[in-house]
Amino acid sequence: MDDNYAHFSALDFAQEPSFIRWVRTGDGEAAVAWQRWLSDHPDRAEDIAQARRLVLAYRVREEEPAPETLSNIWSAIQAQTEDATIKPLKTTRTPLVRRLLPYAAAASAALLVWFFLAYNPTKVVFTENAQQLALDLPDGSRVNVNAATELTYQPKTWKKERRVHLEGEAFFQVEKGEPFIVETSLGEVEVLGTSFNVKAREGYFEVDCFTGKVRVTNQNGSKQVLNPGQSTRIDFASGALTPPADYNPELTATWREGKFYFQDATLKEVFLEISRQYDVEIKTTPEILRRKTTTFFELRNLDSALYKVCWPMQLDTKREGKVVNVE
Repeated sequence: MDDNYAHFSALDFAQEPSFIRWVRTGDGEAAVAWQRWLSDHPDRAEDIAQARRLVLAYRVREEEPAPETLSNIWSAIQAQTEDATIKPLKTTRTPLVRRLLPYAAAASAALLVWFFLAYNPTKVVFTENAQQLALDLPDGSRVNVNAATELTYQPKTWKKERRVHLEGEAFFQVEKGEPFIVETSLGEVEVLGTSFNVKAREGYFEVDCFTGKVRVTNQNGSKQVLNPGQSTRIDFASGALTPPADYNPELTATWREGKFYFQDATLKEVFLEISRQYDVEIKTTPEILRRKTTTFFELRNLDSALYKVCWPMQLDTKREGKVVNVE
């Protein structure tokens, strides 16, 4: 990939076409390329994560407002902008406005922002690193949200459509009723009443069914139906979902209990989880990140987690504040 990416900001990444295809559609070729680039530039993981959040934030869907509503909005915009002086925005919404500019004039962007806030009361649940929470949805369904995860839904239309958008990892216990859909940038999961775990992070997508039945569809149209004790994930080599496979329920989705198990995983995947759970930055070489391991750690303290993962791999660690160097 282009070496110029090394100088990109999060906003630059969020406007790169291949990056957008990776985040929004799970494009196999783009996913492989960006995962390889990120492996070679692990220090840019935070910028990539922020860029992903920016791309996913630009998903505004709403019914067309009535003509009189549009008229009132335009009047309000005109009244506020006739004598206005253009100044740089100082809020964290600057990236959103800049991303919308190529698609509309300034007044249209203002209309979209105003309309989104006033007419689309989306509930956004966001967990930071080292934070987990439990959430009750309007129908009584329950969600356990893992660290560094974003969950959005619309309470006002929940009775008509039980749909959430997820970026990160969450465990769902769904009450019976109308179809319940979990939408991610890489695929969606549809159930009627069951419990299951969804992981959609850094181009990785996996679903584990605990009870009931789950229908999984990825962005390429590949479908799988899971029974209790089965899982599927995206095979990025083919772009399809893997056939249902049995998993060990005692080692799956145990993050809710503060336990994290990894089977034949790269150290990159393990270190990313440690970073999320302890809110630290781990620096190491691409060669180390590509090494495979079967390991686990418990959510007790950082030193213990690092020891359990690194000592069997004969790796040394050195902590400097919130930065961990692994050699």
